[in-house]
Amino acid sequence: MNPTVDRYLSSADLEPVPVTNADVLAFWTKVERALDDAHEAGISLDTRLLCACGAALLVAVAIGRAAGYHFCIGDDQQQIVFDVARSLVRDSKLANALSEMTHFLPLWHAVENEPFKSANVHDVSAAITAATLVINLGAKHLGVKRPISTRPAI
Repeated sequence: MNPTVDRYLSSADLEPVPVTNADVLAFWTKVERALDDAHEAGISLDTRLLCACGAALLVAVAIGRAAGYHFCIGDDQQQIVFDVARSLVRDSKLANALSEMTHFLPLWHAVENEPFKSANVHDVSAAITAATLVINLGAKHLGVKRPISTRPAI
């Protein structure tokens, strides 16, 4: 058994669900759109940061869904999603990349909830780079066809 999954199943933050390939592919469409938005120079740095982090979060959700789980959580519970996804993968590079994304959670929450906190170019570039790694490794894990991104972060 998986102690991380067991912990969140028992706390009702996670529930088993039947899964289809269509579910995973639907999440993947959202991942691609969010990453494209993160690269969009015409939107604010804050929005670009949220899109990059959101794209990586969607990969983590897709990993959970592909394993047959649905997250029963509300806003600001991204840590649970990343924890569960990390516990479900065997690829240490993907697990590390998912862990790296959790370092952006304080900034993500601050940008969303604090009126005077904003992302800067360095934050956005780092988030896009980290999210792209999660996406590329997640695609491999999930068997989704996605070319390795060579697009610059900013």
